[in-house]
Amino acid sequence: ASLDHPRITALCEVAELEGYVHSVRKYVEGDDLQDGIGEAARCPGDVAALVAGVAEALDCAHGRGVGHGLVHPRHVLVGADGATHAGAFAFAGAFADVPPVVVDPPEL
Repeated sequence: ASLDHPRITALCEVAELEGYVHSVRKYVEGDDLQDGIGEAARCPGDVAALVAGVAEALDCAHGRGVGHGLVHPRHVLVGADGATHAGAFAFAGAFADVPPVVVDPPEL
């Protein structure tokens, strides 16, 4: 299923390596919601905009039959422009016999 949506980090590649599924997604300049929540929660309007962005992403994915799994602040990126981007989608069925793995991006 295609997940081309401005609130979903673009998938560049999916590969199986040593029994694990790895995904490579487009880099989003900014921070994840867990590390940036202090600044993000300055006022109710900002919080509502963040939640609306995540809801848009999940609605798009669910409408295409793709589940996200755990929605965690580490899986939500807040771009430098303040827009939210959902990431860490599961790839159920892509590799039926391979368990999915989510790896945090390296520190830059």
